[in-house]
Amino acid sequence: MTKLKPSNITYSGKMGDRVFVNSKTWGPHTRAAPKKECRKDDPVLKLQNSRTGFIDGLASEINKTIKIYGGRLMYTGFYGKLITLFRQEPLNNRYLMLLLMKGMEINPDYPLGKLGAASVAVKKLKDEITVNLQVLAHPDSGKHNANSYFCELTLLSWDKSKKAATHSMQKSKLVYLNYGRPEFIFRFLNQKNTTHWLLCLRKRLCKDDNLIGVFVTDGMQIVEVGTFNKKEQAIVDQRRAAKEAERAVRKVKKEDINEGGVAATRFL
Repeated sequence: MTKLKPSNITYSGKMGDRVFVNSKTWGPHTRAAPKKECRKDDPVLKLQNSRTGFIDGLASEINKTIKIYGGRLMYTGFYGKLITLFRQEPLNNRYLMLLLMKGMEINPDYPLGKLGAASVAVKKLKDEITVNLQVLAHPDSGKHNANSYFCELTLLSWDKSKKAATHSMQKSKLVYLNYGRPEFIFRFLNQKNTTHWLLCLRKRLCKDDNLIGVFVTDGMQIVEVGTFNKKEQAIVDQRRAAKEAERAVRKVKKEDINEGGVAATRFL
C-alpha cells in the first residue's frame, strides 16, 4: 500500500488575489492580497492598522498578566482566543472587548465549573475594591482524595490613561470539603480613576493541607468584568435591549408561521 510521508515543503507567496502564508502560530493558510490602491496614508488602511494595534496590544497585555497567575495551567491557545474574541467587537473600546471574556476558561480542558460553585460580588469604594465570595458547592474529592482547597482571586484594573493594568492576587483560607459554605471578603487597593476591571477566580485542591498540584485538581476562569463608566454601561444596556426586542419579533413571526401552518393543515 502506498503511504504518504510528511513533507518539509512549505508554500509562501502570492497567487492571483490570494497570499499563501506559512505561519507557525496559526498554521499554513491563505489571506486576501492587499489592494494596489491601498497606500500608507489611506484612511481605511490607517483605521485598520490602528484597530489591529489596539486589539493586539490589549490581548498581549492580558495574556502576559494572566500567565503570571495561571502559570502552566494557561493553555497555549489563550492569546489566539483573545484575538478572535476582540475582533467580534466593532468598537475599539476596552470594556466592550473585556466583556466578551466573561466566563472564559484559562484552560477549557480543566474548567473551573468542575470544582464546585461560588458567587462573587464586586463593589467599588473610595480607596478599595471589595470582592465578596460565597461558596455555593464544594468540589468532589476525586481520585486524588482531596479533602480541602483554597481560592485565588486575581484582579486587573485599568484607569483612564493608556497605562497597562495594575494587578494583584489574594488567597482565601483553606476550605474543607466537610465544612459548611464559607464566605470571604477580599479587599484590593483601588487605584485613582479606575474605569475597567477584570476578575479571575482560581480553585486549587489539596490533600491533608498540601497542594495536590495536577491539572485535574486546578481550574481558573474569568468570572466577572466591569466598568465604572456610566456611558459605556449605557451602550451595553442599549445592545441588550435591542437583542431582547429582536428575539421578541422573531418569536412573534415564528408563532404566526406556526398558526398559518396549522390552519393550512386543517383546510386541507
